[in-house]
Amino acid sequence: MPNLVRLEITSVTSLPGAPMKFTILLILAISFAGCAQDVLTRYPSGGTAADATGTLVVKLTSPLRDVCVTVDGKLVAKDEFTEFVKIESVPVGRHRVEVAASGEMREEALAHSSFVMIEADQEEAVLISTPPLSTGYYIMQAAWGAALVTYLAIVTHERDHR
Repeated sequence: MPNLVRLEITSVTSLPGAPMKFTILLILAISFAGCAQDVLTRYPSGGTAADATGTLVVKLTSPLRDVCVTVDGKLVAKDEFTEFVKIESVPVGRHRVEVAASGEMREEALAHSSFVMIEADQEEAVLISTPPLSTGYYIMQAAWGAALVTYLAIVTHERDHR
């Protein structure tokens, strides 16, 4: 008869010091999982290197998900989680800038359209106010906070009663 290996599964809370280490790792993972990133891109131009260009910066007042930016109908950023998009090598002149973003956890989705004048070797910024957070966002935050407090209370209770 073959030798059988017996596995014992130990709960996380039975390991010395594990609950607090696990809690700290969990909090760190949640904190860094959803961080917005700055986007640096180039205008998809068919021009030559000698053509005069400038830089366009799109700045949102707070990070949004699924941000898409077009300049004169050309897609320069797609489905980004960001509050800052820098577009280099934009030809000099007047350009239509359109920005759309998800309304996730917001009162509404973002839809912005404006014109901007790009000057040679200059940086032009477009500041866009984002929609306010929805009531659902605050309810979700309260639920996560209650779940975390409950978890910490259970871990502390188990530790104190060993």
